[in-house]
Amino acid sequence: MIRYFAYGSNLSPREMETVTRHARFYALARLPDHALDFTRMSQRRGGGVADIVPRRGSDVWGVVYELPESALPDLDRKEGAPSAYRRTDVQVEMEPGIVEEVLTYVVASREGPFTPSEDYKRLLVEGARHWGLPESYQQFLESIATHTEPIGGRELRVEATRDRRASQGEYVVRLSRDAARDILGSRDRHVAVVHEGKAALCKLVRVRNDALPLDVCELDQTVRGIIGIGRDPEGTRVTLFRVRGRLTGFPGVAPRHLLLESSSPLREEAEKNIVLLAEQNLRLIGVQEGEYVKLTALVEQEDGYRVRSIVRRAFVPRLREHLEPEEPRKIARSVYLDADARDALGLSGGVYERPVLISPAVWSLFSSRMIFYGVSAFLGFAALNAITSVVYEGNDWLTVLVAVVLALVFTSVFAWLDLRGKLRY
Repeated sequence: MIRYFAYGSNLSPREMETVTRHARFYALARLPDHALDFTRMSQRRGGGVADIVPRRGSDVWGVVYELPESALPDLDRKEGAPSAYRRTDVQVEMEPGIVEEVLTYVVASREGPFTPSEDYKRLLVEGARHWGLPESYQQFLESIATHTEPIGGRELRVEATRDRRASQGEYVVRLSRDAARDILGSRDRHVAVVHEGKAALCKLVRVRNDALPLDVCELDQTVRGIIGIGRDPEGTRVTLFRVRGRLTGFPGVAPRHLLLESSSPLREEAEKNIVLLAEQNLRLIGVQEGEYVKLTALVEQEDGYRVRSIVRRAFVPRLREHLEPEEPRKIARSVYLDADARDALGLSGGVYERPVLISPAVWSLFSSRMIFYGVSAFLGFAALNAITSVVYEGNDWLTVLVAVVLALVFTSVFAWLDLRGKLRY
């Protein structure tokens, strides 16, 4: 077991549960000759994030959790180690005269100081109250100055999407051009839409400035539902952030995407390297049982949101004879991932019901049909060779070359039309 000293957002038990369900409270602890500071700007947190810096005569209070070594990768991922934060050992006092060396995280490259957001400060105050840290330290945390507007993101009022013609099978968020320019980069095509800790990946559609106010975004109903807004978005606000990482696709093919909640399969169905999807969801994205799908999720890190994608074969879950009334509905809105898949997507550590984007794995489907396309190319070459031998009589090399080029061109067009017809939204 490892003992970990939490002094920042992980003071909040609610926040710590998103990392691992196996963390157990061990003791209150004081780190002497250090001070709490905010030396890193976090895009995801919308302001400065906590750090401990040496300062004689000052104390930092926190809690020591006990957790298994297997939870360390999840903790590293949450803290953005080693780029955002790095591990270090510190000597903390848990009771008068009882000092112990424990693990903690400090900012890897200090800047600032920066002002934290109100939401981030609330996690620190919430944790201090929950664990009963000294009253004077709670008052110190409550006195920290904050700002309400997220930095690196912006809160926008939500309205229902009125025009989905630009979606091409993806879930969209629509912004005025000026709002998109202020919040995001000019080349950004996708954005993280965040509400109450849930983040969904959406395609960004820029509209005329006179079509939407600067403080409004239009959001698809499915996205609203999966991040906890519901059918009527009146008065609700979300925060938009840039995302890191690339989303790759197959040229000229725009398949349908599904946004589903991640869940853990039943023990008897928890096979390796597969995912379980409802049959109607497989049909919606044009994939048959046993074919490959692409799963994409947003990973929360201290420096923002990062896209992670994996490819897995998809199967339909086996249904029990007697289902609870809510079970068919849950199956339809869920994707069931084994532990390896959750870990690869950054959804391990007990983090369930997080949005996962599902789409056909077009490149994998293309590869699986290579024999079919190869036979088509061979037959095309044979037919074209017979034709070109008449046109270029007496020039065997030119005949073969022209036939090969034409066969490859025709086969490529045929393969593209085949995939496009099978998968296009």
